[in-house]
Amino acid sequence: MNESNHFKSKSDLQNLIKQLDIKKSLHVSESLSYKDLFKLLIGLLNKHEIKMIEQALLTNLPFIFIERPIFQKLIHLHDTDYFIPLGKNRYFISPYFLNDYNHFILNHKFHKIPDLNNNIYKNIGYYALAESHRRKYEAVTLSDCLNQHFSNKELFFITKILKIEITNPISRKENCQLIAQEVLKDFYILEKLFEMIPSIKILFSLMVLEDRNSYLGATEENQSLATFMIFKNTMYEIMYLPKDVFLHLKNYFNSKNMNPVTILESTLHNYSAKFMSVEEETKLLKALIRNELNESDEDKLIEALNNDHLYNDLFNSENESEDHKFQFYDALLQLYGFVPLKIVKLLYDKYFDNPKSILEIKKEIKLFFKDIEDESLAEGYFVKPILQDAYSMLSEIYHNIPYYLPETLNELIDFNSKSSYINQFEIQDSINFFKRHIQIPSELEKNPTPLIKLLIIEELIIPCIKTLPFENDIQDTVKDWKTQGLFKKASLQNLNKHALNLYRNLRLWTLRGHTISEYERFRQTHSNPDKTTKIIEIDSFKK
Repeated sequence: MNESNHFKSKSDLQNLIKQLDIKKSLHVSESLSYKDLFKLLIGLLNKHEIKMIEQALLTNLPFIFIERPIFQKLIHLHDTDYFIPLGKNRYFISPYFLNDYNHFILNHKFHKIPDLNNNIYKNIGYYALAESHRRKYEAVTLSDCLNQHFSNKELFFITKILKIEITNPISRKENCQLIAQEVLKDFYILEKLFEMIPSIKILFSLMVLEDRNSYLGATEENQSLATFMIFKNTMYEIMYLPKDVFLHLKNYFNSKNMNPVTILESTLHNYSAKFMSVEEETKLLKALIRNELNESDEDKLIEALNNDHLYNDLFNSENESEDHKFQFYDALLQLYGFVPLKIVKLLYDKYFDNPKSILEIKKEIKLFFKDIEDESLAEGYFVKPILQDAYSMLSEIYHNIPYYLPETLNELIDFNSKSSYINQFEIQDSINFFKRHIQIPSELEKNPTPLIKLLIIEELIIPCIKTLPFENDIQDTVKDWKTQGLFKKASLQNLNKHALNLYRNLRLWTLRGHTISEYERFRQTHSNPDKTTKIIEIDSFKK
């Protein structure tokens, strides 16, 4: 959006008047001045629209809060580029339009509203388009979405997940209706989602709190059929529930006496549900239109205007910093499995502005990770809980191996999240092989199959491979999988082949974050210190 999107010429006004003059009662002469044309336009508006315009002029702001019942009465303005929805109940009104009204109709009764800079217009244009999508999603049902987004094969798998028995041939539309009926008949599916994907309660709580069936700024990298009732618009980072599923979700929250604020406070570190006062919000919006904010704060504020309320900690950099710290510690566990606190401190001081002592790091780890054992921290190690009993032995096997050290925080986080393997091209065939051949344990058969397979890969297969001391150990590991009934139909030869591929491409915990190829190159060149920029000997930190 920029200023050229607003009607400012006589021809623009003439065309708009003809569009809005449904009764064709006005004679729009070519000889009329811009002022006369503008007065004709205003004469078409109803009392609700006039009140809204003058309310905006009274506040001297081009942003206004209007609830939906009132919005529905603005029958002329919501079809123009003068009046743009930004959020559920928040709107932007063209400063040019407001100033023309003040000039031509009210004879400068109010102060002129300042023009906005290009960055503000650009952001308003983006979020206005996002809001137009969100409003469309308010009208769609689960059956509609299933029909639009899934193939016949995918619909078949969804019926299997839900254990729907179909004895006679049915149409695609009927299949979608059956699935929707099964989801909405009780709270079983919602309860299973909360149980199997704990993080989903954050998204659902945010939706319920805002009372919207969509959420802006949410992404899901690895969406599966297990979450088939959640849909997304990747371009605008919108995730949404069909309207009937969202109503079902709100009924679920009410029936369980679940408070979304309580859930968010207990799951999101440093979450605050405190809203700005009307006075604080007005002061901030005035600073925006007077160009008193930096570009970064402009971006944050306009994004926040998608919600009905602004949070007190909107510009609190501490929240963003805390999120980065959690991602830092979590990525360390994914990269190393177990790592000396001295290495944690080295990387912390490298990535963050304020260095911390090891004691401070211990306290921060305990704040973020409630299941980390005090014993391992006391021994000077940050350890994944699944390795608590084994890390001492594993650390001794390769005690002379230097640590792989990512150059930047982004490099650490982007390539060492739990799901980062999804983007590793070299192992995709092997991941897909394991997905196809995993035998779901009988006690888990009632749960969504794709989700269970994903959990087995992330919580068993990959950690098991990363912990292997030697390549020769793969054969025994694969045999154990077969004995456990995890891969009944896959041959040992194929299992060995794909497990070996993972071993050769993943960053191994036993190799202190290196891949096999990286470590082999290091061994060949370790005598040349100029070629070992990302590794460090732990002995150099011993006192």
